[in-house]
Amino acid sequence: TLKLAQEELGLLGPRSFMSHSIDLRQEDVRACLDTGTSIVHNPSAIMSIRGRCPAPELIEAGVPVIHVARMGWDSMQAALPIMAEPAFAALAGQAAAHEADGAALRTQLCAMEPGAARAALLALARDEMARILRLPPEAVRVDQPLPGLGLDSLGGIELRMALERRLGITVPLTAVTEDLTLALLVQRISAVLFKDAADTATLEALIETHEPAAVQ
Repeated sequence: TLKLAQEELGLLGPRSFMSHSIDLRQEDVRACLDTGTSIVHNPSAIMSIRGRCPAPELIEAGVPVIHVARMGWDSMQAALPIMAEPAFAALAGQAAAHEADGAALRTQLCAMEPGAARAALLALARDEMARILRLPPEAVRVDQPLPGLGLDSLGGIELRMALERRLGITVPLTAVTEDLTLALLVQRISAVLFKDAADTATLEALIETHEPAAVQ
């Protein structure tokens, strides 16, 4: 428990951030309040596993709660007027550069044979996983469940964000489950990536077939 973590190990304090902590007792909540400890939540991951996120109760009790949420740059600018300030111009430029790089990589992958494209995706995911875990890529087994490799829920968020930044698509990873492997994750990403490409090709074909040609 968090109370025991404080009493026996002295782990709590204003600079302590405890991941999830979803089964807290009143004495644990009191330990957080007394020490200024914060709780970090990924609501989508907790909801997918437990069916609910206890953040409202923690916030009501006065515990500092940090939520990790997915938000695109356009959504941030629409929701937060401060993002239009010059101080954030560099971030906007980085976001645009990442989007351009992602589009170029998606085009390259979609031009490959499906097997080669999936192999390239798997190598990319393996490299990112190795970077997060600080392991050589060859030490990351693609058929081993991610928790067994040492990836926790926060690491899963970092992996998802890294892959979304590289590919420029929404990566279908809401939680690091016991049976999730890197190979399975890449299968899911491939389904999203190639479905989007197929939908775009179908739309372009329909436009070319049914839209009148421009008059010169």
